Amino acid sequence: MATQKKVKEITDSQLVNIKPVTDNQKVAFDAFKKGQNLFQYGAAGTGKTFVALYLALKDVLDLKSPYHRVCLVRSLMPTRDIESVSGDEEDKTLLYQTVYQNMVQFMFEQPNEVAFSSLYDRLKTPQTL
Repeated sequence: MATQKKVKEITDSQLVNIKPVTDNQKVAFDAFKKGQNLFQYGAAGTGKTFVALYLALKDVLDLKSPYHRVCLVRSLMPTRDIESVSGDEEDKTLLYQTVYQNMVQFMFEQPNEVAFSSLYDRLKTPQTL
């Protein structure tokens, strides 16, 4: 039986090469590279989520990687409150996605907003392997 080669529409070569800015970010990059689990904590705005998302995307988009999905978990407002927000599921979660969308915009160079929107939508769509 022949093995099927993994094909990914978006690859890690499309990511901007991001380097750690602080000593703690360097520790996170090094630990991730060694395959260690990361538990990051610190003040808001120190790059914890950005670094974690970047490293996860870099790994998932690598053609040699066995991983194919990044799962983001973020607390939403209580269900009873989100039910009162108008719109469908996408509309209701848009506020929470904006943070990740802004981060991803720094991770990929795109010629314009339309191209980025298309890229972001493709990143959100589960790929069939």
